[in-house]
Amino acid sequence: MSMEMTAEGRTGVDPGRYGTLGLILLILGIIGIIFPVFATWMVVWLIAFLLIIGGFALVFGTAYVDRKNFGGWILGLILLIFGFAMLFYPYFGAVAMTTIMGIFFIIAGIGSIIFAFAVREYRGWWLPIISGVISLILAALIFVGWPESSKWIIGLFVGIDLLLQGISLMVMSKFA
Repeated sequence: MSMEMTAEGRTGVDPGRYGTLGLILLILGIIGIIFPVFATWMVVWLIAFLLIIGGFALVFGTAYVDRKNFGGWILGLILLIFGFAMLFYPYFGAVAMTTIMGIFFIIAGIGSIIFAFAVREYRGWWLPIISGVISLILAALIFVGWPESSKWIIGLFVGIDLLLQGISLMVMSKFA
């Protein structure tokens, strides 16, 4: 992204360039929505590769910096084990990630609803209630079909998120 001076004399990022990134995210989101199983496997494999890279980095970093750091060795080996397990058994990785995602939606939903009642004196206090209810509905959708929904739910949710991120970046680039 190129930097330019704004009217106020501050340096900022040219928002017009976000349109291209938005279009790429929009296309990836549509692919994720149309092919959610494929998108789920891509996300699981991406996480697996990141765990493997992190595990190797931690093991070799510990070997290079502090060979007596038992915690670094153990954490690195755990990352490697989980990374390779997700790489070779992506279905189980998807089931684990879906479970974590469902639990996150439950916690986020309850937290949003509690937050809404804590700020009742402010205008728009009811909006976090809507967000919380949507989070609880998403959690219910995840767990109703669990573990079979693990094959496609991550890809669908990531696809929807990419689609919405792409639209927001494209709109921002047009009105900036």
